[in-house]
Amino acid sequence: FEARPESENRCLGLLRLHINSTRSIVRELHVYGIETPIGEHGIHQHKGIGKMLLKAAEDYSKRFGCKIIFVASGVGVREYYRKKGYILNEDGFMEKEL
Repeated sequence: FEARPESENRCLGLLRLHINSTRSIVRELHVYGIETPIGEHGIHQHKGIGKMLLKAAEDYSKRFGCKIIFVASGVGVREYYRKKGYILNEDGFMEKEL
C-alpha cells in the first residue's frame, strides 16, 4: 500500500503486507519526511498516514479471510502498535485478532 497525494508525484508512506491463508504479516511500515520528534507535528509524520496504511492493511486482510495480523516491528515502535490494539506475542511479533 502507498500513501501518495493525487496532487503530488511522491510517496509519503508505504506498507508491505504478506498474506498467508488465515494470517497476514506487515513486513514494513514507513512514513517518509523530515524526522519529527514525538509530540511535535511535522510536514508528514504524526499526521495519521501510518494509521491509515495500517487500517487499510487490516481491512484488506479481513477481505481475504485472515483472522489475525502480525507486525514485524522494532522495540521502539511497539507502543505505537499497542495503542492500535496489538499485543506482543511469544515470538516477538505484535499481533491483533481481526
